[in-house]
Amino acid sequence: MSLQERLKNLRPHVVGIRFVKEMPVVDVNLKETWVTLKSDKILVNKSEKVENYYMFYSQDTSTEIDEILNFVERVIEYNKESEAKDTLLKTHISTLKELFQNSSYEQLKKLEFKLPKELEEKEEI
Repeated sequence: MSLQERLKNLRPHVVGIRFVKEMPVVDVNLKETWVTLKSDKILVNKSEKVENYYMFYSQDTSTEIDEILNFVERVIEYNKESEAKDTLLKTHISTLKELFQNSSYEQLKKLEFKLPKELEEKEEI
């Protein structure tokens, strides 16, 4: 994938790439509720002047722009998945509320949750 295609896929979050003292910096806008992830190699600075504006960079001169973009992509994917999970949870809570409102206590005592085996096993994030 070309750099142009990659940047197009990261829009509207990636707003620029620049070089400071020959080190690449990726400028990113994240939603207010989004979080950044930890990395041993990539550093993240939040702007004090511009809301939701972050600078992703590395002090290791061997770090390539692709590594920084990979990390930014992981941050974006992580937050999009978190939003999707939150939406799904709200939907299931709404369904359960309706079920609880329209069922008797005796009926609800019989309620069981059966999870697929892969969900029962704890997965490392």
